[in-house]
Amino acid sequence: MANRKNFKMSTAQRQQRHFSDNFKQEKVRELETGITKVGVMDKK
Repeated sequence: MANRKNFKMSTAQRQQRHFSDNFKQEKVRELETGITKVGVMDKK
């Protein structure tokens, strides 16, 4: 079982998260086609 200590990120690390280009493109497609809304994505 994973420990939370192993996944603890500093504030700076949380602010500098990087997402892959494929992930970003998929999310933009979902927004454009109306599958998801910005408010829903913001809560995830």
